[in-house]
Amino acid sequence: MKRALLAAVMGFTALTAAAQVDEIYDPAPPANAAFVRVINAAPSVAAVTAKVGKVRVGNKPVAAGSASPYAVVEQGKRILTLAAGKWKLEEPFEVKAGYFYTIAFLPEPSTPRLVVLEDTVNSNLAKAQIALYNLSAASNVELKTTDLKTTVIPAVASPQTKSIKVNPIRKAFAVLADGAAVYTVPEVQMQAASSYSVIVTGPAAKPNVIWILNTTGKGR
Repeated sequence: MKRALLAAVMGFTALTAAAQVDEIYDPAPPANAAFVRVINAAPSVAAVTAKVGKVRVGNKPVAAGSASPYAVVEQGKRILTLAAGKWKLEEPFEVKAGYFYTIAFLPEPSTPRLVVLEDTVNSNLAKAQIALYNLSAASNVELKTTDLKTTVIPAVASPQTKSIKVNPIRKAFAVLADGAAVYTVPEVQMQAASSYSVIVTGPAAKPNVIWILNTTGKGR
């Protein structure tokens, strides 16, 4: 009887742990597909809608300075379409299976443009991953500890991204733009096997910075 009870308890514990993992961690792309998301890095553009082929990226327009969840897109040659106000941009886009992509909608003096970035996949289940995106007017951005003594992610030029895998600890960070501290990421408890993004947009002197846990959606 005791053995049966112990087995039942262990089985319940395993199921509970599995459920928690499903809630916390993003899934890998399905076979023959990739994950695609959009960042609206144009401060003057209130909202952007995006499609890859017939798949809409995100279930609502992407506000300025924010990012959509990743959407599942089947591999193959597609047309990437972004619409924002009076602008409609279309570009060919080859989707490769197993990849994660970020499509950045960037401001320009007269007409916005698109930049496709290949994101690093966090395949280490024991680590958390942080990616820093410089989609701002600053020539470079960095991520450091709040005392500015330790560089976590070195200078990232615009418009590019870099990432690092770290232990899943509780930590706060400082974001620097062109050498000046512009934002403090509040202390956060990172989770193993999860990926986080620090996204810097806007003017160099006073950029907009957000910290997000990467999430996925089905697309539609």
